[in-house]
Amino acid sequence: MKGIRSAVYVYQLDSPSILTSVKDELANLLFNVQNTENGNQRFYVSPISGCLHYSDFDRLWQNRSSSNLINDVNKVEQIAREFLEKSNRRISELKFENNQPLPQIFPDNLKLIGSGPVFAPKSEEPDHCLLRFIALLPLGPIDLPSEEESNDLQLSSSEGYVSPPSPAAPPSPAAPPSPAAPPSPAAPPSPAAPPSPAAPNEDNVPVDGGIIDLRIDEDGEVIALSSGWRPNHSNVKLAKLYSCPPVDHDEHETKIIYRLEGKEEPQTFMTPYHVWRNINDPDSSYLMWPATEYSFLLDVVSSKTPQGTKLQAVVSGNVVNRNIEYKWGAWRLDSYNPTGIKVMGSSTSLDIPQGVYNVILDARDKMTGVIVRTERMVYSAIPPQSATAGAL
Repeated sequence: MKGIRSAVYVYQLDSPSILTSVKDELANLLFNVQNTENGNQRFYVSPISGCLHYSDFDRLWQNRSSSNLINDVNKVEQIAREFLEKSNRRISELKFENNQPLPQIFPDNLKLIGSGPVFAPKSEEPDHCLLRFIALLPLGPIDLPSEEESNDLQLSSSEGYVSPPSPAAPPSPAAPPSPAAPPSPAAPPSPAAPPSPAAPNEDNVPVDGGIIDLRIDEDGEVIALSSGWRPNHSNVKLAKLYSCPPVDHDEHETKIIYRLEGKEEPQTFMTPYHVWRNINDPDSSYLMWPATEYSFLLDVVSSKTPQGTKLQAVVSGNVVNRNIEYKWGAWRLDSYNPTGIKVMGSSTSLDIPQGVYNVILDARDKMTGVIVRTERMVYSAIPPQSATAGAL
């Protein structure tokens, strides 16, 4: 009998401070960097996400290639994987508060999605090889019900569907407003044992945003790394799987993915989403809908007012009647004396006076502790009739 998936894994993320507190030790252990603030070796840990970035400008773009290693993709992939595995083993030497070991800084299960030589401008020889990996995570156990139970366990095509979703545009990185308040304890679903990378009754699905780029030079050394992965201690919950909104499966490709936000955006849980697109339209983009109660979509809609612009927060997903906490932040883009980020309020809406602004909105579900961020550039102008009336 075909199995039915009624629950999925939700991965609670660790505080980025776990890695920022040992940034210097990490830099030295992984890349032999003695000073993360100066020199041509740069190592950075985001205080917002815990994502890592490293560049060795003494070796990047030097066009020193005199071997065929850079063009041997299989060999370079092996070097990259060995580096990531070795890094995970080496950081076990480091401890953070209460003498706890650090979480793995790179995921176990990675799929190579692109690789090839990179050339410096006006150079005919490759400078290094770039490899891009994406993380894969187990989605969750598959139920094997008896025939009598199968009808009761089937999820209907509309269960968990609240309102038609709109396309989710990936947010651009930005300097964040004041951090949202730490999540209050939630009533979690039944705890689950940490999943193994390839349990026989689980599917491994891609993590959107879980990208790791490595640049390897002719000597087989990692000279740059950019990781979108976030630390977690395999703190895994089982959450009810809500089904995808009704779509025509003959015309749409549907799948489930996990998602990590941008490297400078707060996130407390790594959760699954339904994504789908029209297979008959090659230019169509994927639409997205939360698959559990541990995620929701956040949007901002605007309308003109006599004083400028009114912004309204719009939350959609499986969070109907939830207590959502909002925090607005903004800074002016058209000012000769920029004041930096300013906290603007905590209601569901925000009135913006005349000007050009970059606006950030954080929304936090008080029940689960989930934080979602969205960002917009707002051009706020007083309508002509209002300006004329005011002048009179």
